[in-house]
Amino acid sequence: YALVASLWIIFSDRAVEQLITDPVRLAEANTFKGLGFVLVTSVLLYGLVTRLVQQFTASAERTYTAQAERLQALNLLDAVVSGSKDAIFAKDAAGRYLLFNREAARVTGTVAETVIGQDDRAVFPPDQAEQIMANDRQAMSADTVVTFEEHLSTADGELVFMSTKGPLRNVEGQVIGMFGISRDITPLHRAEKTREA
Repeated sequence: YALVASLWIIFSDRAVEQLITDPVRLAEANTFKGLGFVLVTSVLLYGLVTRLVQQFTASAERTYTAQAERLQALNLLDAVVSGSKDAIFAKDAAGRYLLFNREAARVTGTVAETVIGQDDRAVFPPDQAEQIMANDRQAMSADTVVTFEEHLSTADGELVFMSTKGPLRNVEGQVIGMFGISRDITPLHRAEKTREA
């Protein structure tokens, strides 16, 4: 814009002065030249603004689409976690619950909102809490998913769970906690005990 405007002023002034010597016609020519300048610069500015608006709109649409896709993925994940018949949970590096699904709350006889931010000592007897927390630490230090058999006191009595746990990592790959899925295998465990006896 600045380049076109400068060239217009320099060359149009020279051209008008060389072609027109009559002062009255020179004044009229300068008026038309000024109007031409306004017209040309208006077209340039319109084109520039239109291009910027198109770029901004395209960027906003890409951002909106990405956010909508993330929201859809989160809603899908929430549906899976909420509807699961397995206890699904996640904890930070200090062992405090970040996620505690509906089944985990039902089995423990608690409410997820009261468990979030607490560690296992708020949910289980001390000896079981310490064992769970030791398993969690092992899962966080592992480079893979680890499975544990955990015997726990629950709202449904003494149950045996197959707990699959793994490190929870941030986008940089640093371990920031752990995730887990615990499945009640009490009937299978009892059946194995019966076969052994």
